[in-house]
Amino acid sequence: KRQVLRSLQARIRDQFGVSVAETGAQDVWQTAELTIACAASDAAHARATLEKIADFIEDFHLPVAIESAESELVYF
Repeated sequence: KRQVLRSLQARIRDQFGVSVAETGAQDVWQTAELTIACAASDAAHARATLEKIADFIEDFHLPVAIESAESELVYF
């Protein structure tokens, strides 16, 4: 699990310029929870980036699947 997550996190960071952290399900070897933070000048760009990341994860060469996803936009 660690090796798969490290690889996935590094590739997401490198390709999309976002922050990635494992934030839950650390006790279960079959499951992981990742939180991804993206800063953008407008909401449409942030949503598009997160959608591209979801597609990237689904197409990742290792056995990884998205069970659920949620997003929250914070405006400043």
